[in-house]
Amino acid sequence: VVDVVEKGYSLNGAVLRPARVVVSG
Repeated sequence: VVDVVEKGYSLNGAVLRPARVVVSG
């Protein structure tokens, strides 16, 4: 699964806010 988020990505209650987040899992 690949998710691309422009604003922010929520992981385990933590919020990462890079310009673009690419998460593959």
